[in-house]
Amino acid sequence: MRLFVGLELPPRLRVEIAALQARLRAAEPGGGRRWVDVSAMHLTLVFLGEVAAARVDGVAAAISGPVEGAVAPCLGLGGLGTFPGVDWVGVVELGERLVPLQRGIESALVALGWPAAARAFQPHVTLARGPGAGRFVVPVTPGGVEPLPAPWVGLFRSHQRPAGPPRYEVLRRWPLRSPEER
Repeated sequence: MRLFVGLELPPRLRVEIAALQARLRAAEPGGGRRWVDVSAMHLTLVFLGEVAAARVDGVAAAISGPVEGAVAPCLGLGGLGTFPGVDWVGVVELGERLVPLQRGIESALVALGWPAAARAFQPHVTLARGPGAGRFVVPVTPGGVEPLPAPWVGLFRSHQRPAGPPRYEVLRRWPLRSPEER
């Protein structure tokens, strides 16, 4: 099964992303992009790829260490960016919890035999994919939002479909502590 570890987005941040996506769609109609449904958006922390079902419990146990008791990072939107075939909006953080959380999870998985990521962690949320992605004709700057705490980390299964976007299933979920908790 195809797995990744992701951070659930705060609901108000999803609203801001939906508004940004609507502005981009209006500014750049057509173009071959397949827009990601806001309800499926998340912040990927570590992509695992294909994992045998027999390894899921071990993966979940490894993730639990750095996640249990962790304080939620407070997230906001950054600038727009692209990878080949992918349009995204960057994620910025108030504080310094996101990168240590991501590194802790990655280190726990490296200890199980997964390779470390080949490139530095680039926090982002995918907005669109497809042949029209990878460029913006009209620059649109996202409106800032008050940084909001992310509610939980999940171990997700990605169900690829021949037609249409992938469907994500949460296999395990770890709530994050509110920044106000002591």
